[in-house]
Amino acid sequence: MIRMNGAGMFRNAALVIVMMVSSFHASAQQRDPVTVESEVSRLRVYVGDELTYQVIVRGADNPPMPEVEFPSSVVARYQGRSNQAFTSTRIINGRSRTVTDRRYSYQYALTAVDSGMLTIPAPVVEVDGQRYVGQAATFESLLPTRADTDEMTITVDRTNLYLNETMVVECSWWIGAQTSGLSFSSSNLPESFQIIGLEPITTGRERVPFELNGQQMLGITDTDQSDPLGRTKFTFRFSITPTETGTFDLGPIRAVFTRHTNARKSFKAYVESERVPITVRQVPTQNQPEGYSGAIGTYQLKAQASNTVVNVGDPIVLTLKITAPEPMVGVDDAPDISRNPRFTDRFKISTDGWRELRPRQSGQRIYETTIRALNEQVDQIPPIELPSFNPTTNAYRVYQSNPIDLVVHPVEEFTLSDAIITGDSSARSPALASAERTELTDAMPGLWAHDTADNILAQPGFSLSDTLARPGWIAAIASGPATLALSLMFVVARGASDPRKRVLQVAWKRSRALARRGKHAQAFRSYLAAALEINQEAVTAEDALGLPISKEDAQLIAELIADDEHGHYVGHDRQGTPTRTVPPGLLRQVHTQVKDCWRAQS
Repeated sequence: MIRMNGAGMFRNAALVIVMMVSSFHASAQQRDPVTVESEVSRLRVYVGDELTYQVIVRGADNPPMPEVEFPSSVVARYQGRSNQAFTSTRIINGRSRTVTDRRYSYQYALTAVDSGMLTIPAPVVEVDGQRYVGQAATFESLLPTRADTDEMTITVDRTNLYLNETMVVECSWWIGAQTSGLSFSSSNLPESFQIIGLEPITTGRERVPFELNGQQMLGITDTDQSDPLGRTKFTFRFSITPTETGTFDLGPIRAVFTRHTNARKSFKAYVESERVPITVRQVPTQNQPEGYSGAIGTYQLKAQASNTVVNVGDPIVLTLKITAPEPMVGVDDAPDISRNPRFTDRFKISTDGWRELRPRQSGQRIYETTIRALNEQVDQIPPIELPSFNPTTNAYRVYQSNPIDLVVHPVEEFTLSDAIITGDSSARSPALASAERTELTDAMPGLWAHDTADNILAQPGFSLSDTLARPGWIAAIASGPATLALSLMFVVARGASDPRKRVLQVAWKRSRALARRGKHAQAFRSYLAAALEINQEAVTAEDALGLPISKEDAQLIAELIADDEHGHYVGHDRQGTPTRTVPPGLLRQVHTQVKDCWRAQS
């Protein structure tokens, strides 16, 4: 039997408490280390086939999106994040504890565009300032059987282009047998080329939609009467606009498909065109006209005036319509007439400059501004000039709008002093003739421009009660609230049936569906078209800056669309280095900001 005095019992109890606290801290501080893993759903695919690549992060709470430098041999499309929690029981320091293991998975859809062993570099995740590196993932990409009975060609007008010049490319595919499941994703298109799908110029038996370079294209099928084998001919067109100088390979355009035989068997096959070297050079600087802003090609300009019989100083709404094939490079705004002496010597030009009218249609831009004739000698609105380089003639040309004839009447200055001092000015007394001439101030339409309230009340003999008792003032006061009430009713009724809100809601649903499929650039292009009333084919990256949203969000969307316009692969730039990613919830955040802005305006 062990006896223990009070002091010894106290020391032992304290020791037990310290051990328990230490054990508690040890178990509380013990946590699973952060780990990063990556995996692919298939180890062997055909070129043009799609597989799933995912990055799995464990031991971190809500980690950021991984950094992955996808190589140019694949097209990567982010598909979103998911998380799962697994609860298990563990024995820690002899005690049973419940531990929750949470894992975050980031999924990407990969399409192989090259053959061979393809390696996705190790992903990197930064947690609490520390970088964690996973492992690389490798899979094999195989070219299927080449279809010897098929043939594909691409046709261009010439192989020497100027920077920002647009040229049409036609691709023809003679199909040797029954085919399905075609994919053009492994085609080689320079990343510095803007690609736009074009409508077929002929009719065919069938219109076939497909995707090339991340854009929807449309081809037609028909029987080629000149082909000795009687094969079906599949034709489609697209335009290219180079944004960098140098020599680039256009092609091969490659189609990977499933070929069906008469024995009811099928196999993977492919057909591809030849490579066409395209040389891109700068436009010449010699004889470059003043005011040239990069426009290239042929343009049509048409001007209209809201009224052609005016008084000096009357506002004239001037409208300019510019027409040309898309992408209309170099026409980011209407020509600057505020620096043209033919305008500044004759007109006062609005300080707001040009404003673009929406909705924007493909192949045209419409701008509007306000001008005012300075004197009655003005008899014409001069032509508006747009300098452009014509690659066909290798020369510059200044395109002009039509001049507009004007009739301008003189006006007499009428001041408040003129209203007070009546009669022949020569007969006025010296005191009246020397009276100060007070200029009339601008007033709202339909209202008189009165003096200030303090000056009116201070006038000798002025009685506020007598003035308010007059019938005219009583009618004016009575009509105010009634007019206001009717205006409010009109605004409320208009808000309830505002078509813009319905259009925006439809665009939000359509864009959200595209974003869920990883087509973020198309999603924002579709949303921009509805929010800014622009034809979707005419949306450019700069249009994102016109959204009533934060500057950071607008810039991110602009860069995303610019990457897509330049044919970038998602997730990397031309050097293969990581670029921007689309933060989760960005589309919803943008939609909320636009709705809040419209609600404030209404």
